[in-house]
Amino acid sequence: MTPSARSVATQETAARWRRASGRSTGAPTAEPDAEYYTRLRAARGDRHAWTQLVDAHLATLWSWAVAQTTDAADAAAVCEIVWLRLADALPGSEQQPLSSWLSRTVNVEAARLRRQPARHLQRLPEQATGGAPVLRLASEGGARSAG
Repeated sequence: MTPSARSVATQETAARWRRASGRSTGAPTAEPDAEYYTRLRAARGDRHAWTQLVDAHLATLWSWAVAQTTDAADAAAVCEIVWLRLADALPGSEQQPLSSWLSRTVNVEAARLRRQPARHLQRLPEQATGGAPVLRLASEGGARSAG
């Protein structure tokens, strides 16, 4: 393929993508969308704006997390970490679509969780603990009361 043919093919592909995504041109829009302003307000501490962001993305975030993890507990852990990361990154994340950022962060955090050693609770013998039921994290050696 000649350079000029490659350029035409690239332009045609970009035009198809813009039509499919509902964008008329490849240029950035002059007016930011409503979510941009919601993100700015959330970054400044507006609880209502934060709630709007969570409500808008919660179901999608959960489905991504479930797809990337082995069970609901791991998916919940990934979601929690992603929301915390968003709270930290929100002031500087206005330049990219939030859904892209969330998707990438879910993938990163799910991969991090898969790399961690398994954390299983083991019940210690009651005679060793003076009759009180105690659970110990197998991978860490820490103990906590099963109360």
